[in-house]
Parts: sequence; C-alpha cells; structure tokens
Amino acid sequence: MDLLLLYLLLFLSFCIFLTQAHSAAVWNNVSDQQSLLGLKAQITFDPNNFLSGWSPNTSFCEWRGVICFPHVERVRALNMSATGSEGAISPLTGNLSSLQSLDVSNNALGGPIPPQLGRLSNAEELLLYGNHLEGDIPASLSGCRRLVTFAASYNRLQGSVPAELALLTHLERLVLGGNFLEGTIPSSLGNLTSLIELTLEMNNLTGSILVEVGMFTRLQTVYLHTNQLSGIIPSSIGNLSAMTDLELSTNNLTGPIPVEVGMLTKLQTLYLYTNQLSGTIPSSIGNLSAMTDLDLSINNLRGSIPVEIRMLIQLKRLFLHINQMSGSIPVDVDNNLLSGSIPYGIKNFQLLGRFVLRKNRLKGNILDEIGQMKSLGSLDVSWNQLSGGIPDSLGELQQLRRLVLHHNRFSGAILVGLSRCPNLELVDFSHNELEGNIPGEFLTSLKNIQFYLNFSWNFFQGPLPKEISTIVSAQAIDISGNQLGEEIPGVL
Repeated sequence: MDLLLLYLLLFLSFCIFLTQAHSAAVWNNVSDQQSLLGLKAQITFDPNNFLSGWSPNTSFCEWRGVICFPHVERVRALNMSATGSEGAISPLTGNLSSLQSLDVSNNALGGPIPPQLGRLSNAEELLLYGNHLEGDIPASLSGCRRLVTFAASYNRLQGSVPAELALLTHLERLVLGGNFLEGTIPSSLGNLTSLIELTLEMNNLTGSILVEVGMFTRLQTVYLHTNQLSGIIPSSIGNLSAMTDLELSTNNLTGPIPVEVGMLTKLQTLYLYTNQLSGTIPSSIGNLSAMTDLDLSINNLRGSIPVEIRMLIQLKRLFLHINQMSGSIPVDVDNNLLSGSIPYGIKNFQLLGRFVLRKNRLKGNILDEIGQMKSLGSLDVSWNQLSGGIPDSLGELQQLRRLVLHHNRFSGAILVGLSRCPNLELVDFSHNELEGNIPGEFLTSLKNIQFYLNFSWNFFQGPLPKEISTIVSAQAIDISGNQLGEEIPGVL
C-alpha cells in the first residue's frame, strides 16, 4: 500500500511538472508573438509590405523574416535587413528571450537603441548598422553576454563608447564607425581579447590609441581613421600578428612610425596618411611581404626612403607624397625633395597600378624596364629634371591610361611604339625638348582620350597630321609653342 501511494505521488508530481512546462511554453510563445507585433507597431512605413503577413491568426514562425528553432515555437533569429522600413526599434524586442540574431540593418529606422535589448542574454549578433538611430549606446547592452558581433555603424549615435562593453568577453566584431561618438576609447576594451574586427572610424573620438591594443592578438582589422586621436602609435601594436588591415589616417597622431610595425607580416593595408608623424620610415617595413596598399602621405616624415621597400613585391598602391623626405628614390613618391635617378629593379613591382614621382629633383632617363610593369595604369614623372628619349618599351603597358611627362628635359622624337597603348585617356608631353613630326600612327591610337592631349612648348615640326581629327572625345588638345606648319587639316 505504501509503495502504491509513493507511485501515485510521483505520477501526480510529474503531471504537475508537465502542466507547468506546457504553461511556460504557451506563455513564451505568447510573449514572442506580442514582442513581434510590438515591433511591427513601431514601423511607420513598410514600402515593400514586408510585414503584411505578420498576423496573430498565423504562427509567427511562418512570418517573413522570422526564424524559429526546429520543433520549438520560439524565435531564434529576426532578419529585417534592407526592407526599406521606417520607424523605430520597439523596446518589446528585448522580450525575445531566445533570440540569437537580430538584423535590422540598412533601413531608415530612427530613435534610440532601446536599453531593453540588453535583456537578450542569448543574442550572438546585433546588426543595427545603416539606419538613422540616435542617442547614446546603452550600457545595458553589456547584458548580452554571448554577443559575438555588435554592428551599429553609419547611424547618428552620440555620446561615448560605453566602458561596459568590456563585459562582452565573447565579442569578436565591434563595428561603430560613421557616427558622432565622442570621448576616448575606453581602456577597459583591452579585456576584449577575442576581438577580430574593431572599427570606430569617422567619429569624433579623442585621446590616444590604447596601449592595451597589444592584447588583441586575434585582431585582423582596425579602422580608427577620421577621428581626432592624438599621441603616438604604441609599439605594442607589433603584437597584432594576425592583422591584415590597419587604418589610422586623418587623425592628429605624432611621433615616429614604430619599428614594431615590421612584425605585422600579414598586413595588406597600412594607411597612416594625414597625421603629424615624424622621423624616418623604418627599414622593418620591408618585412611586410603581403602589403598591397601603403599610404604614409601628408605627414612630417624625413630622411630617405628605405631600400627595403623594394621587397614589397605585392604592392599595388604606394603614396608617400607631401612629406619632407630627401635622398635617392627606390620607388614611387611625389612632392618631396628626392634626387638621383629612377632606380633599376623597379620592374619588380609587377602589381603597381600608379607610379607617381612628380615634383621632385630627379635626373637621368626613364628606364626601359618600366615597360615590364604590366599593371601600371598611371605614370606621372612631371616637374623633374629627367632627360633622354621616351622609351619605346612604354608601348608594352597595355593598362596605361595616364602618361604625364611635362616639365622635364625629354628630347628626341615620339616613337610609334606608344601607339600600342590602346587605353590612354590623358597624355601630357608639354614643356620638354621633344622634336620631329608628331606621328600620325600615334594619334590614331588615341581614340580613348577623354581628358586632354598636350604637346605644347616643345620643338615639334612639320605639318599637323590629319589623323588628329580621329581624336573626338578629348576635352582639350594643346599644340601651342611648337614649330608646326600653319595649315590646319581640313578635316577638323
């Protein structure tokens, strides 16, 4: 009898448990439905009728953009990205307690980020970027302890970066660029050792770059450009061995480029332009064998360009202009005080797209080997003291669009080899000592000229070739200051 009574009590307890579990499930289902309907109520304009099927008469798991767990009627993800929606994010969204992913990016949502989103303790990603959200970033978001990605870039957010975000120890991507954030970068963010991407660009941030940045050993992308950051680039940046993209341009950074930058052997993009950096370019930069884009322009850099820069054979874009560097030149810079000649070995830069040496003090010839730089789209050596002939090898540059040689001492004739460059859009040979006839074959090849063709102030002779009439797209053609015949071709 006692045993039977025990079994009966166990059975009743189990029934009560099932009833409570069922009641909780029903309540959670109702809560999710109410939260979604609350979100819909805050949308004031739905141009694509994305929410038209959100009705309490159907299961919310069947609503467009709603993803539920298999076999469980709870919302796992909500995707309303790029629906054209206007309105606001409902505070009731914070009641979706099982939600793992919220994506309302690329809409026209305004108002604040609801502090109630901090209740989403299971959320792994909050994608709020590309809206018109305003106000502060709620410190309560630190309650999303499983958060991996928080992206709220390109909104109208104000205030500071909350120090409480440092509690999100699983965070891998913190993307807050393109807002109106102020204040300093909290040192507590050094706790986010799982970070892979840190983008705070185009804000009004002040203060210095965190020394703690060296703790982000998994970091691959850092965009801090276009702020008001000051101070030095910390040497601890050399610890970021996984870094591929580092953009610190358009700030007020001072001091030297740390030699430890050479330890970032996976770095592909390094943008430090428009700062107040001083000192010399460290020779360790030659270790960055994966580098494709290097821009150190508009600083106060001095000294010579290290010869090790020739080791960057993957380089596509290199900008060092508007500095105070001097000495000989191993590769492409403009508007400095560089002297000497264009060096041999320049052909190693097979991926270089722009080669700009204007406004220096270079002498000597244009090397034949430049014709081996097959990716070259722009060659500008204007405002130097270069001499000799224009090499026929330039005709091998099939991608060349801009050829700018003005204000030098080039002499001799224009070789017809240049007619093999089919994509030229701008040609400027002015203010040199070129002579002879202007080849008609060369003019015929310039059918893609879109900007201008300038032969002025040379010693060209003979009649103006009738082939000049084939250049119909040029904005201007200048042949003044030569010894050409007075007769203008009748086809013009």
